[in-house]
This record gives sequence, C-alpha cells and structure tokens, in this order.
Amino acid sequence: MHGRTSSGRIRTGALATQLCAIMITGLLSGCDKGTDGQANPDTNDNLATDGSNLPHNRESQTVDIAGFQVTLSPKGVELRREGNVYWSQTGTGLKIQSQTLKGSGTITPGADITGDGLANLIVRETIGAGIRFTVLSLTEEVDVIAQIDAPASAGFRDFDGDGVLEMITRDQTWADLLGEDAPAIVLRWTGSGFAASAKDLTRPEPRLEQLEPKIEQIVLAETWATTGPPIELYREALDLAYSGHEDLALRFIRFAWPEGQAGRDAFVAQFKAKLAASPHFTQMSDEFASAGGG
Repeated sequence: MHGRTSSGRIRTGALATQLCAIMITGLLSGCDKGTDGQANPDTNDNLATDGSNLPHNRESQTVDIAGFQVTLSPKGVELRREGNVYWSQTGTGLKIQSQTLKGSGTITPGADITGDGLANLIVRETIGAGIRFTVLSLTEEVDVIAQIDAPASAGFRDFDGDGVLEMITRDQTWADLLGEDAPAIVLRWTGSGFAASAKDLTRPEPRLEQLEPKIEQIVLAETWATTGPPIELYREALDLAYSGHEDLALRFIRFAWPEGQAGRDAFVAQFKAKLAASPHFTQMSDEFASAGGG
C-alpha cells in the first residue's frame, strides 16, 4: 500500500445573531429556519453520495478524481492508481463530500479547498450522532491533511469568497453540558490543518448595563432552588467568552449569582478549567488578546 492511511440550534444570546450575520446561515441549525442545518447537496450523477444509496444492481461505483480511481461501495472508500491502493477506509456510513454551498461556492471532489493548489477530497463518515471529516490531499501520493470530529450540524462554507473553505462547527468541550447548543466556532485552514479562528467570533465588548436584563433573568431562575445554576448562565457566559471577553464572562457569572447562593467560587473555577481544557478556546485566546478582548 502506498502513501499514508487514516486508521442544533444556536441559542447563546447575541452570539447567534452575530454568527448568522457573518454568513454561517444554514450550516448550523437555528440560523436559517426551514433547513436541516446542512448545506444543500449537489446533484452529481457520476458519484453516489454514500454506499447505502448505490443502485441495487451495482455493488460499487468508481470515478476518476485527480488521477485516482475512487471507488465508493457499501463497505467503504478506496483510492487506486495503476492497480495500487493508495488509501482506503472501511465503514458503512461513508460519503464523498459533493455539494452546493449556501450563498456561494461548491465542494467538487478533487477541487482545491485549501488554497495550496493541490487537489482535495473530503470523506465524511457518520460516527454515532456525529460526523468525522477526513480531508485528503491528492498528489503523487494520498495524504490525510486533516481529520475533524464534529456534530451532525457542522459543515463547510466559503463565506469570504476566497476559494478556501471554512468549517462551521461547535466546540465539543461543552457538548456534555450543552449538546447542540455548545459554542459555535469557525475552523480555518492554516497551511497545516484546520484551526479555530478568533477573528470570525470577535465583537465589541457590551456595556454592563446591556447585560442587566440577562443577569436579572438568571438571578430569578427557579432552578436555583432545585437543580442549581440554570443552563442560561453557561450560555450567556460562553457567549461573552467566545466573542473575546473572558474577563467579562467571569464578572457576568458573579453578578448573575444570587446573593447567599452557595457554590459560586466552585462554579467559576469549573468554568475556567473547562475553558482551559478546550483546545479551540486556548488557540483563540492570543488572537482575542491581540484584538483587545479578554
């Protein structure tokens, strides 16, 4: 074998409005009513979208992409050239990404999606309730240049029109608490992989008086007497942190914590620890600081 092988809804306050405004509409459910959160699939008669949709009288389907024979079957995906297997992946939930993007652009198998002039192929695999995107670079060899685990609502988009795709997804560090309401993030190609981009999330710091209605709502939440801090406290604090204002997020938690209610310091410590545990947030922190946030 040659080459290398590979082994919702936004409800976070103003962040939802901000992200929709920067053209991620329709890729994360909730921004565009009437969609399923995914970009519109392209009609491609030359390549089935997944093995389960192959015609019943055919076991597999093969097309030429960037000099490779790409075979998609109910058992998986295989890339060959001159009889040699360069890359393969088995699985029953595999697709070759081929779609028309909302707003602008398309994902065509074999097109350059990273801006480096090389052909790419995106293999999409359903894993549980999520998706694993494997991005291949097709040259004389087949190299895996990125592998991204994301929720089902994630998708690619070229929303600045430069021909390089961004991924709109959610920070899975918070999925255990917020599920599909985990903070939305934008992953941009860096030349060596896809990394979280702070510039797409940064916005001006709100004044404290603008936050007072939310603070009052959280202070008066009924859950304090039963299950503890309301989930809205997480959402609003994360909205601030992921728009470049971590210090204000921590102040917000303290202001929104009812007087006499135990556990505030422990909650703040847990919140800070979870931020620090997020590779995406850690990656964006320096960018936020240079932009004047934090």
